[in-house]
Amino acid sequence: MNLFVSLIKLYRSNGLKTPLEDFSTEILVNILQENSEIRNQFVNEILKIPGSGFSVSSQETFSFLENGRSFCRIDMVFRNEESICFLENKVHSGEGFGQLSNYCKVLDGLKQHEKTYLRFCTKFYQDKAHITEHEFKQFRWCNIANFLSSWSDQELIRIFLEFLEINKMGNSTDFTLQEILALENFNPALSKMDAYLDKLRPRFHSMFGESKMAKNMAQIKIHSRHVFWKDYLFGTHYSELGVGFKFTTYPHLTVWIWTPNENPKIDDFKKLLADFNDGFNDGSTCLELSKPMSDFISSETMEEDIENWFIDAFNKIKKLADLHPGLDWHIPVQSV
Repeated sequence: MNLFVSLIKLYRSNGLKTPLEDFSTEILVNILQENSEIRNQFVNEILKIPGSGFSVSSQETFSFLENGRSFCRIDMVFRNEESICFLENKVHSGEGFGQLSNYCKVLDGLKQHEKTYLRFCTKFYQDKAHITEHEFKQFRWCNIANFLSSWSDQELIRIFLEFLEINKMGNSTDFTLQEILALENFNPALSKMDAYLDKLRPRFHSMFGESKMAKNMAQIKIHSRHVFWKDYLFGTHYSELGVGFKFTTYPHLTVWIWTPNENPKIDDFKKLLADFNDGFNDGSTCLELSKPMSDFISSETMEEDIENWFIDAFNKIKKLADLHPGLDWHIPVQSV
């Protein structure tokens, strides 16, 4: 598990609550405090402020005697001899009532600085067009992630980037040319996968019984796959046999069996895995047969070859079931 994820879970397990933005802010501040090169580039490239020799602090308070308040606490403050910048960070929450306007008023009073700036960082875009003072600008956590990726060889930054990715703060919503081209071909590709699955389903049903198929977009979005499957494949606890197309890392054909560790038949299943000499298995809960779709590109009989690969995989699974009857398989006795 990621170090920062573990720490925030430990913190919360002791009955303490900390907003994700506070935790993320403190890590970012530490990274910037430890490296003046990264800090000054961050100010220039992310905050869009010229100059050098900047310092950074977190959770700094400034007097503010309006709206029933006595102070404002700023997430991050950057300053050098000429400039000061307030940076407010948000993840899942929005701006507090009048928060940025209050910060503008605080900056209005900092006459000792020649230039004053206000910045706002969020996970998702938030419209703040009404804020025009102090050269206000917005950016997102994904911009920070992209900036820090130039130093991903440093362990602390690498772990922080992983933490941002886990919390879906490192993903840009900007489309790349490759993604736009993929969208152009999405429906034709989905239709072709449907055609293969429709052809395979009768053979699957005759060998293993009835199958299920979830809503396409749910499987594609959550599991990066387009499949059908049979559940309760063996025993009385949950298990599944799945078939279809998977898009993690690279597009590939897949046939798999999975069951959780809690399955009372797990020891028998592990014996089956020990006899499984083809494809991949984790030695505990999963086996998978897979084939990169790129392997079929040069084939003159692609449709037949892909269909035959799936049928061969079905036969291998059926053979394993025949060799391990103690798992109490819920499949037809006769196969076609």
